[in-house]
Amino acid sequence: MIPITIASVGLDFDDVLVDTFPLVMWKIKRTAEVMGLEVPDDERIASCYDYAREMCQRLFPEASADKFLEIYYAVDIPYRPVDGAKEALDFLSSSGVMIWTFTGARTRELVRQRSIQAGIDPSLLYLIITGAETRPYKKPHRKAWEICRREIRTSGIEPEKALFVEDSLENYHRARESGLQAVLLLGSPNSRGYEHHVPPEDVLHSMRQLPEFALRRY
Repeated sequence: MIPITIASVGLDFDDVLVDTFPLVMWKIKRTAEVMGLEVPDDERIASCYDYAREMCQRLFPEASADKFLEIYYAVDIPYRPVDGAKEALDFLSSSGVMIWTFTGARTRELVRQRSIQAGIDPSLLYLIITGAETRPYKKPHRKAWEICRREIRTSGIEPEKALFVEDSLENYHRARESGLQAVLLLGSPNSRGYEHHVPPEDVLHSMRQLPEFALRRY
């Protein structure tokens, strides 16, 4: 494989930096118990893994989504880093690699708080504000990725020289369609079924592989 030059590394926040899925499962089950709903098993939750409102609507179509989310967000448990994420960040930062992640204007403080909870220094992350929360598009919608690409360029990063790490198979493909280099981190339900859709050289089995993987592409 011919090495590709990269200028920066972008990291999806949930399930790439912060180990979100186990906490989501716990919070969904706890919220269902409080509301007297049937508690779904792990496989059912995994099959519906998405944004909180979308998950509620799929798992509990008969329940009030607003009431569910009120209780869901009140269930506060500490976030943990994905295995190897802190080490990867420290290595890339000390090597002079620019590290960034996407967030919305209203979730900037939430990203900072969860980073601190997970023991990740938020000053290592350059936040690219997509404004997606004020628009009718969310990833993996193509329009959302068009916004992401535009904001990357506005931030002074050439999309073609940006390597983005995603845990979602669909977002991996959308990132590549948007002109970014992309790799898929395995582990969350969103990466299921990758075997026939992602070349082996674009697969990360652990965040511990990221430093060597990224440097190979310089």
